Amino acid sequence: KVPEPWIALEKSGDNRVKCLLSTYDFSKGLISQVKTNGEDQLASPVMFKGKSGGKKLIFQGSTKIKVGKDGLNATIEKNFTSSKLKINCTGEMDFDGFIKYRIKLEPVGNKVKLDSLQLQIPLKVKQAMDYYVMGDHMDYMTGVVPGKKGVFWQSLDGGLFRRHEIAEYGAMSRPRKSMIYGNFYPYAWIGNNHRGLCYMADNDRGWTQGEEESAVSLYRNTKSAGINLNLIAEPVVIEK
Repeated sequence: KVPEPWIALEKSGDNRVKCLLSTYDFSKGLISQVKTNGEDQLASPVMFKGKSGGKKLIFQGSTKIKVGKDGLNATIEKNFTSSKLKINCTGEMDFDGFIKYRIKLEPVGNKVKLDSLQLQIPLKVKQAMDYYVMGDHMDYMTGVVPGKKGVFWQSLDGGLFRRHEIAEYGAMSRPRKSMIYGNFYPYAWIGNNHRGLCYMADNDRGWTQGEEESAVSLYRNTKSAGINLNLIAEPVVIEK
């Protein structure tokens, strides 16, 4: 049973799922739109962007949604196909709006060499006022999204408040070992006091990190501000 004050998930049409305060539209991209408290959050759909052989990959997608009888959760299957790469995404949506995706890459044919693959989460500029990034040991950075266009935070730069090294926050007498490999960061949020979207991941399993490319970055441009996840940061061969 769904606990109060939440409500059971409800499917609306072919590609929408409603939860308390928000309606998710899955018609395009990984998520097409999220309407929260009556306002759209996304400037454009959450999309994969990739290159192979120096050329952009153009994806065609399909969607299947099934809401459980008790409304506690829903299954979202998203499949994207290009001339060289297939991306199969299985999502588990909970009654509170949290979605866990498992993403599998498959070549069209025996193998494919990917130059890059990113997942971009673009919010409307008016919705993106503040941001929060968290690393290991609960180290964090928070601030106001600047008005200047461009990348305003990237994981290569770090710059987090290292609370685990400060005595009043319970610092240890010996340094703690990092639980993070490379410049991967497990959590980033962007939004305002009433709405927002975040990404989170347990670890960087399946990512290909680069020495000169950030795994996670936050940006602002004319129409959007959001989170960029650099899933494939340097060339890698995907085989069956």
